[in-house]
Amino acid sequence: MNYAIILAAGKSRRFESSINKLLTQVHGEPMIAHTIACFDECALIDEIIIATRIDDKPYVLALLSQKKYLKKIEIVEGGTRRSDSVWNGLQSIKSIRDADVVCIHDGARCLITKELVEQSILDCGKYGSSVLAIPVTDTLKEVSENYCVLKTHPRDHIWRMQTPQTFKTKLIYNAYAAGIAENFEGTDDASFMERLSQSVHVTLGSEENMKVTTASDLKIAEAILAKRK
Repeated sequence: MNYAIILAAGKSRRFESSINKLLTQVHGEPMIAHTIACFDECALIDEIIIATRIDDKPYVLALLSQKKYLKKIEIVEGGTRRSDSVWNGLQSIKSIRDADVVCIHDGARCLITKELVEQSILDCGKYGSSVLAIPVTDTLKEVSENYCVLKTHPRDHIWRMQTPQTFKTKLIYNAYAAGIAENFEGTDDASFMERLSQSVHVTLGSEENMKVTTASDLKIAEAILAKRK
């Protein structure tokens, strides 16, 4: 069994909206609907878990009742931190021993494609993990508190992480169990593996697989979805 955990419990502080940005309309549908559809259409995904805020649960349930999704979809309560939401999702998997792979994905990356998801799962099968990422192309400089350049960092081996981040289920479950027990708060799932010295494989992602963070990002997502349609 392959699972997808979609994280939809963020507070959308930088989006400047009174509602969860994932419920905002983009190209005729709530943003979260585009994300769910990708994983629902992916042949290598068996079940979907959505971690959302309690206040947003009625809206998500209403969306699920309107759509005819192919996969079983379960809703769990999201946490105050991203890591808490992931942990709640992992704990909702009935049998970790029988679960092969889990894809953990930010709901705000509504431009993800099933081809990228499938490649991530296939690479996870080979290496035990697979995180989508793209190489950094900008010049990176370290800057002081008073905005003076301190140092230029080489970018040859620097990549920007994306999602889904895909793992053998037992590996990531154990990594999260250890991290949560020690109150570790990583900014992504790979960091939980790294702290246990577990190897994490990188799979080439896409510039289009952006995370919608601001209202300006929403306009870009709208344009990309319109082009795809």
